[in-house]
Amino acid sequence: MEQGAQVTWDLLRQLKGNSSLPWIVVGDFNDIACLSEKRGAHSHPSALIEGFNDVLGECCLVDMGMTGGRFTWVSGRGTDAWVEERLDRAVATVEWLEMYDEAEVRNIYTNSSDHFAILVDLHTEPVRTALRKFRFESAWLLQPSCAKVVNDAWLL
Repeated sequence: MEQGAQVTWDLLRQLKGNSSLPWIVVGDFNDIACLSEKRGAHSHPSALIEGFNDVLGECCLVDMGMTGGRFTWVSGRGTDAWVEERLDRAVATVEWLEMYDEAEVRNIYTNSSDHFAILVDLHTEPVRTALRKFRFESAWLLQPSCAKVVNDAWLL
């Protein structure tokens, strides 16, 4: 087993032991949870996959999934050594997920790193992409209901 993986897993266990509050962990776990989270040369050791899943279970952390690409890290693009893996993720306790039931995880491409950016959006309401200035149309004055609409709006 890799020493780095064990250090990360022990840290998660320690964090779980320090608090019973709802929590989320987001970032580069440098590990995969199943073989389908890897594409490319060299198999991923099954002991690492099992150990990663074991610590997620021990800490009661649930993978939140994500929208966007399937993989979050790439190496050797365009070569015979091309590898893609889902190393980055967001995991949370059920209590945290219940508090933020609308939360959405997005996998966002960036050209400045070999990792994709991970965004946890707590407010997934539609966002207006273009704000337009209000423009009064004088033709509205010709509408018989114009005065009533304006009057009703002012009284709100």
